[in-house]
Amino acid sequence: MKILDGKQTGLKISEQIRNEIEGYLESGKRAPRLDILLVGDDFGSQKYVEMKSKKAKELGIQCEVHSFKEDIQEEELVRLIEEVNGNDEIDGVMVQLPLPQHLNEKNILETILPTKDVDGLTSVNLGKLFKNDSTAIAPATAKGILELLKEYEIDIDGKSAVVIGRSDIVGLPTAAILQNENATVTVCHSHTKDLKEVCKRADILVVGIGKAEYIDMEYVK
Repeated sequence: MKILDGKQTGLKISEQIRNEIEGYLESGKRAPRLDILLVGDDFGSQKYVEMKSKKAKELGIQCEVHSFKEDIQEEELVRLIEEVNGNDEIDGVMVQLPLPQHLNEKNILETILPTKDVDGLTSVNLGKLFKNDSTAIAPATAKGILELLKEYEIDIDGKSAVVIGRSDIVGLPTAAILQNENATVTVCHSHTKDLKEVCKRADILVVGIGKAEYIDMEYVK
């Protein structure tokens, strides 16, 4: 069994991005800018945004965090996203999830301009991903899984891949990416029968259900 070192791969990719941005600056271009919208005071969300902001700045990306009270109205948040969409100095926008229950997550995400949708969660980007359109922006976790497999030169073409989970953030985009790499993909979920037997047939098994140690060696070939 080979353990794939995601941390080391991430450091390598970070260095590549840092060098690319340094090249932009040396050629007279401005640094890329990412704006993050954070609603409410959820501790987990705040910490996650702090990590994103810190990482962006380490890479040379200008990062602006906009914090809003939990009771912000949907119309106001949509208006603010539209302002970001129209600002040519802002290259990417991210709405930190989850949002308070009174806000319609789908409506808010769909307000983001697809070309600035760095999370890849608009229907335009997800649709492009499933159509194998090279201009699609893929969700980071799904894209990271592909980068990790490629870093370790794991052949995907023609392999049987099983993805457990069907969320828009991890499961479905991962399935689309693997299919675009010519894997034969099966998506499993809470209604899948004989999950263990399905998993045992997989050459590549991806688990995206947010439960640690849910899958053990009995599920693997």
